[in-house]
Amino acid sequence: MHRLGVEQINRFMHDLGLSDIHVTMTIRDIFDDMLGEASDPRRAFTDLDKQRTAPETRRDGRAYSSGPDNDVSTPAAMTQLLAMIYRGEVVDRAACDEMLHILLQQQLNTRLPLFLPYGVPFAHKTGTLSGIRNDAGILYAGDESHVAITLFSRWDVGAVEGDKVREWETISAIDSAFGRIGKLVYDAYRP
Repeated sequence: MHRLGVEQINRFMHDLGLSDIHVTMTIRDIFDDMLGEASDPRRAFTDLDKQRTAPETRRDGRAYSSGPDNDVSTPAAMTQLLAMIYRGEVVDRAACDEMLHILLQQQLNTRLPLFLPYGVPFAHKTGTLSGIRNDAGILYAGDESHVAITLFSRWDVGAVEGDKVREWETISAIDSAFGRIGKLVYDAYRP
């Protein structure tokens, strides 16, 4: 983002016809907005991530906005972008193949791919803020069967704030729902 600039990234997305995708902040900017202050640039993202569920975390700033002042997309626009990447229509075929390769390396597989049979490739990216859980990617249901899928969710983290058990139960229920949807899609599209 620093190299290309926000304006250039947004212009590129809009030139692709993806006017519902907006990029305005780096991940550090998002954390800084949530924490209400600039973080030490040497501080690891894993340390910052631990603070996202702290009581003092701001949930009324840009990081939680659904508008174009935040890094946002509609599920339809994200699914369209993924389909374009799969078809090699973003930049060029080699760049799209590299993007898919990176997405296939995702280590957090407890959402859409949760209940897929072992070894089913799923090129995806998760997104998480307190009260937000997302997953979007390309499900390889078979050699000739691929599905672009995006799920975005919001939940009331304030309702379980301070109760780790209820928070974990809620997160587990959301992830399980994602996994059931992923399995339904796989079953519907596998040859």
